[in-house]
Amino acid sequence: IRSGALDCAESMSRLAESLCAGFIGAVQVAVSLDQPHTICRRVDDLLLMWCGTDPVTVRKIEGATL
Repeated sequence: IRSGALDCAESMSRLAESLCAGFIGAVQVAVSLDQPHTICRRVDDLLLMWCGTDPVTVRKIEGATL
């Protein structure tokens, strides 16, 4: 087994763990604030941040195009 394959598998595992923790955190925050309707937006923000995008900037761009 090549070490690169192991590194890649470990990296993907860590990524999956981070994303799961982020999703759980987003849901917990929304519920603790008694705002379950914001869960989708919080998860969307999490995905944007994971991709390296600022959610506020995306909302400004989306708002400008409406």
